[in-house]
Amino acid sequence: MQAETQEAIDYAFSRRGVAKTTPMDPDIEKVKKKRGITLSSWDLPHESAYFIRALRTGETNGLLLPKPSPFPTTSPTLPSPSPLITLSIYTRPINPPGPCYRAKRHPTRTSSHIFLSDNTLDDLDKTIGTICVGRKVPVEVEDEDGVVVGYRPRKEEGEEWGGCVMVIEGNAYARKKHGGTGTDYAENLTTHLSSTLSLTNSTTPAPFRTKAPQGSSIATTLSPTVSLTRSPLSLDEVKFRDLEGLRVGEPYFVMHDGHCEHYWVVESIRLPHPLDPPPTTSPPSSLHPHGSSQYPLTIHLSPLSLPSCRACTRAPARFAIVGDVRLGESPCVLCAPCWGELREGREEGVVVEVPVLAGGG
Repeated sequence: MQAETQEAIDYAFSRRGVAKTTPMDPDIEKVKKKRGITLSSWDLPHESAYFIRALRTGETNGLLLPKPSPFPTTSPTLPSPSPLITLSIYTRPINPPGPCYRAKRHPTRTSSHIFLSDNTLDDLDKTIGTICVGRKVPVEVEDEDGVVVGYRPRKEEGEEWGGCVMVIEGNAYARKKHGGTGTDYAENLTTHLSSTLSLTNSTTPAPFRTKAPQGSSIATTLSPTVSLTRSPLSLDEVKFRDLEGLRVGEPYFVMHDGHCEHYWVVESIRLPHPLDPPPTTSPPSSLHPHGSSQYPLTIHLSPLSLPSCRACTRAPARFAIVGDVRLGESPCVLCAPCWGELREGREEGVVVEVPVLAGGG
């Protein structure tokens, strides 16, 4: 009788469109519970970008073969084999003005190189200069009133490059001044940090003051509570084998030519392999008594791309137009055909066209 009554009830509910209530499988309940868990607590911080593989062509090598150094360096002077130091250079992006540009927040790898332990920090500085667009930026030309009227290419001979400073284990190394002139970046950096540190300690209660530790170069250059010592040695007087406490995987700070910033990281330190290129490739000379070397070698070069034209948004930009009131921003990057149409009808005034450099760094 009870079974018949239950069947009648189920039949009545089915006629009214009400689902039949039956016990659910425990496994199905567990699956539904797991699917209902939100993953909002799994959000990654910005620092995790350093450890995530780059998208698309971020790891593509633009070189088919190792590229020898374009400038001659001195061969090793030690009788024993000189250790090889593999390091990567990371570039801190400089975001151009304008709300339409996509901001980049973290450094990206620009290249990787193999150095001899006898190579100097000046060799590293020159290597960075061969791949960094910061040293290819034209020089401003001013009139008698100090107004910028044009740009000219920077000369490689007879014209001093901008300053450079490298921060390694709490020491700041700079390029030697030529003829007593030029900017000492190491002195400026240490002075700035010391003044910032004294100002911070003067406005902070004594129990909360931080003692300046010796350590990470990034913390040294970015934190006002870390001391920095100006080394009396210049970049061309310091060899890699003379650096005490050089660590693998530690980013070291570089700033040159104004505000162009990089980090270089030692990937490995090893003895030379029989398949490695020999350290000496030319006989001794008056400039290089022990012969010249093709080190440092460039073994990885990230592909560089040009920004898109701001007018057609299709072709790669070739010119950066400065001071044109018809354009919505200054500088404005345009491709050659678009700028060719606009060049003919430009109004009176100082309008400067600058070639766009790949990489934007």
